[in-house]
Amino acid sequence: MSTRIDLGRQIRGMAPKPSIPIVGVCDAGTSFDARLAALQDGFWDVLELPSAAAELEAKLATWVWLKRDVDGLQSGALLDSETGHYTSQGMKRRLRELTALAQRTGAALSCVVFGPDREPDSKSVSAEALLDVGRKFSLALHHRTRNSDVVGRLESLKFVVLAPNTPSAGAIKLAERFTSLSLSRRVDGDFPLTFSAGVAGVDGRNGQVHACPELLLVAANRALNQARSAGTAQVAAAWGRAD
Repeated sequence: MSTRIDLGRQIRGMAPKPSIPIVGVCDAGTSFDARLAALQDGFWDVLELPSAAAELEAKLATWVWLKRDVDGLQSGALLDSETGHYTSQGMKRRLRELTALAQRTGAALSCVVFGPDREPDSKSVSAEALLDVGRKFSLALHHRTRNSDVVGRLESLKFVVLAPNTPSAGAIKLAERFTSLSLSRRVDGDFPLTFSAGVAGVDGRNGQVHACPELLLVAANRALNQARSAGTAQVAAAWGRAD
């Protein structure tokens, strides 16, 4: 058992985060003092195998969820655990970084917000069907945007893309690429669900936005509301559109 404790110490020393579970395995002849020493040295638990295999499985399931919660808190909840995209908080941080970069370089920066044209009726569509559409739209954004683009999820069916070095004309084309996706047209049965998009952008010289980067997101949301008012699967620009 002492060899296993020494090994546990080495693993604990290499672990990037103390929240990574370390489980000790012993046999029925292991003394109480040896088990206690392992626990005092950072082991989460010490279990007898194979007799405690089912117990280990149950505990691991709980520890995995606990670790995910701890990792989310440690990262400031910047990433959405379901999609891997940035959360609203994460997008605000990236928005501040990218607007500062645009100001220094004079480059363009566009913000595109996608949202459903109407709120889904929970009586007509199952929650599972809505989750499936959100998942498909999320995957489409993941696979069809550039590596330099920053993708975020603001709500269950509301997404945002920050596109560096992209003028408004290019951002409008990006938005139209996704509002025209067939997967965004229907959820289940006869219930149509279309996505519209709002576009806002700066060219590196908008001091108002640099003073408050969130204004870019506000403008894109305002454009999204305008697009919804115009019909279904529409794209509207708040400013900076190049014809």
